[in-house]
Amino acid sequence: MQQHGSPANVRRAFSAVKRRTRSARRARRFLRGDLDPRVCQLPRGQHRDVEKRDRLSHVASLARNLAQGFGADLMRPTFEGHGRKPVLWLFVIALVIGAALGGGAGAFWGFLIAGVIVFFVRANRSEEIPAPPPTPSSSPRRTPLERAPNAPAARKRQRTREQMRWLSANTSVDLHGYTLPSSLIYVQGGACDVFEPSAINVDLEVRSPESALGLELPYWPAYAFITPAQRGAYLEWLANGRRDANPATRNFGYLFLFFYGLERRVLIEKDYAPEIGHEIANLITLYAPHGRSKSLPSYFCQLLHFWAHRQGESRYAELWPWILGLEQGVVDEDELHLILGNLATRGERVPDEVAREIAYHDPDAVRSNVTTRSPEDFRRMFSERFATEFPHGLTLHPGSRPVRIRYRPASAALRDAADSGELDAITQFAEIPAAERTRLVALWNECCRSLLGYMRAKARAVGKSVDLATLAALPAELRRSEAAGPAAQLAEFLTTAAKDGDFHFSTAAPLFAFFGESARETYTPTQSRTLATALEILGWQIEPDPRHHSSSLAAEQEIVLFRGAAESPSPDFLGHCGAVQLAVFIASADGSFDLRENEVISLLVDQAPVSAPERTRLRAWTALLNRNQDSAPASVTKIAKAVPAEKAQAVAQMLCRLASADGIVTKTEDRALQRIFKALGLSAALQDEFERYLAGFDETQVSTAEPEEPREPIPGAASAVPTFTIDRERLRQLTAETREVIHILSVAMAEAEPTATPEPANPTTEIAPASLVAADIPAWCATLTPMYAPLLIGLVARSGPWSRAEFNAAARAANVMPDAAYAAINEWADDTLGDFLLVGEDPIEIQRELLPHDARTQNQTA
Repeated sequence: MQQHGSPANVRRAFSAVKRRTRSARRARRFLRGDLDPRVCQLPRGQHRDVEKRDRLSHVASLARNLAQGFGADLMRPTFEGHGRKPVLWLFVIALVIGAALGGGAGAFWGFLIAGVIVFFVRANRSEEIPAPPPTPSSSPRRTPLERAPNAPAARKRQRTREQMRWLSANTSVDLHGYTLPSSLIYVQGGACDVFEPSAINVDLEVRSPESALGLELPYWPAYAFITPAQRGAYLEWLANGRRDANPATRNFGYLFLFFYGLERRVLIEKDYAPEIGHEIANLITLYAPHGRSKSLPSYFCQLLHFWAHRQGESRYAELWPWILGLEQGVVDEDELHLILGNLATRGERVPDEVAREIAYHDPDAVRSNVTTRSPEDFRRMFSERFATEFPHGLTLHPGSRPVRIRYRPASAALRDAADSGELDAITQFAEIPAAERTRLVALWNECCRSLLGYMRAKARAVGKSVDLATLAALPAELRRSEAAGPAAQLAEFLTTAAKDGDFHFSTAAPLFAFFGESARETYTPTQSRTLATALEILGWQIEPDPRHHSSSLAAEQEIVLFRGAAESPSPDFLGHCGAVQLAVFIASADGSFDLRENEVISLLVDQAPVSAPERTRLRAWTALLNRNQDSAPASVTKIAKAVPAEKAQAVAQMLCRLASADGIVTKTEDRALQRIFKALGLSAALQDEFERYLAGFDETQVSTAEPEEPREPIPGAASAVPTFTIDRERLRQLTAETREVIHILSVAMAEAEPTATPEPANPTTEIAPASLVAADIPAWCATLTPMYAPLLIGLVARSGPWSRAEFNAAARAANVMPDAAYAAINEWADDTLGDFLLVGEDPIEIQRELLPHDARTQNQTA
């Protein structure tokens, strides 16, 4: 019969422990009480981290109890019958070493030291393992667990194990002086059969959290293995409702420690309480903006989707739009499969918020930082353009097979369950047709490009309340929200301007100053066109519009502002403007307008075959010319000279009919027509023919005579002032006949108006300084346009910010335009370095942390 303490029984017990701990060395430490038994439940690779933690007292007690169950002889260094051999060898070794080192005296001292070691080892062993009860001398010596069959039962140490308890959201609990109003945690006392990192062991020590605020928790934190001060910080955070006055100071390890318990509760114990989902969403919104990575929103949003999906397809259809709309939320491809499967199951199309995430994960979509710099603007713009491109949403084709979505747990304690597939979700496979996916990606890329220019202009306008370039680059989808403030400021500014009905008049200089532009005598074509675009975004149109009249604005040039729809004029619009300008020139020849002449011009505008916005523009143009004809970009003489010789007769004929539309042609009007005829280059014969035509509409000559005796008044002759009637039908026919003339004047206006002086271009003949040729450009800025490389290298070489004046001087020294260089360097930096390198307007800061190491090293060397 085999004894309990026999070598075979001991080896069997040792093998059982070894299989559980996966290591012979850990098996020995486990049976001695030096190793936490929960190490056996962790995946490989985590044992070393756990072994470095503080050993807890109850772990050693549990290990000794387990060791007694396998055989108490394992607690001894030797077996029965072999107890003296180690002692003998110890003395022999001590004598040999002592003799070799010190001769006879050394052997004596070695023997003495060996005796002391044996004495203390035996004394310590007698305290650890109690001696067996006394037995008769004839009985064989037994180990403590080898009692006789009839002997009284040995007293066994029992250990009470308390299972974890879940405290729901409406449960309040006091732990170590902290009151937790809304729990959502696991609590245990002592050891537990299941290892849960988030479980709060009430038996463990807790200290003041002041010394733990600056300490980071490990990647896989566990309540049992953090320091007592960190436990105090964790309990204090729970007691404050899991909120911080400054979320940026909270180490994310505390959030993940709390999150581990929610993972177990949802995935293992299948508790889908609404309070769990809302608490996860609140933590994402509060803490995700302060993280340097997407680990927190990624893990938390994943659990939210699985929490909602496990409640059924109908319930998930109600919850995923809410999850998708969370601020700082993250959607991975696995969660997209869950959403698409839900839409396919319900037979619905893909809406814009899901389509945006699909485009984001597509490999052909551009990766631009505009989606993170201004996410709300990008979402609004994408949604509006998506509604135009896909009014009914994207088509979704369900597949014939289901798809398994694997859950990636954050808690290490759930990795085995995840590997076994216990946490997976099953949904319907669905996909979008390739053609629609291509259009969707193109829409995404277009939105990124549209918003990129606006973001760059916005970055350059730091410190300006209203910026011209920023408004001009504003996408149409964002104008309603972004332009509301500047529009109100402009409306207030125009209250001081001259006004005639719905038209406001102002010179160009105050308008440019309103947008923060510096004063100059004549503004560049780009500035002039940008002003017109910015005013259009704010709801105002101007005439003359530099975008249509191809002219720059002068500082003292008067312009007219009016409310109007944003619509590009027709190709003949300039021709109508030329006809109106010629008519105003003739009508104002006597120095002022009268009612009849104004009515003729009004009929000319009203009967013009143009759209309603163009008609409003013509009326504004007429009102501006009525105030000051010098505000027109081109004079009447220049317009007439620009008319081709073969078309001059048609223009002259139209002007004669227009002048005689009211039935009378004054001498001043006749002189004005003669000037135009001369500028048109008409022959003398044609001029004489037109003179004879105009002679029939001479103004009435009134001669004075001697007063006659009073006579009986003639009935119907009460007024001596002659009345004139405008032949409206004749004017309508004239308008219909002048379509060809309008086209002629359109070409003439385009040629007569002064061509906008181009902005000074970067001279192509200039080369870089001799000290910096192309071969000397460093590799880190080799992709920058070569003309801007010398300037950038000079900016980086000096530490500290640059004033605007210094920057402009450096740009001129490098033979480049300052504004163009500023924009080009930032555009290159945004594409190459991931952000703008130059920030601010005055002074200009350089974000040197974006530069590569060799650029910063070169700066230090310089």
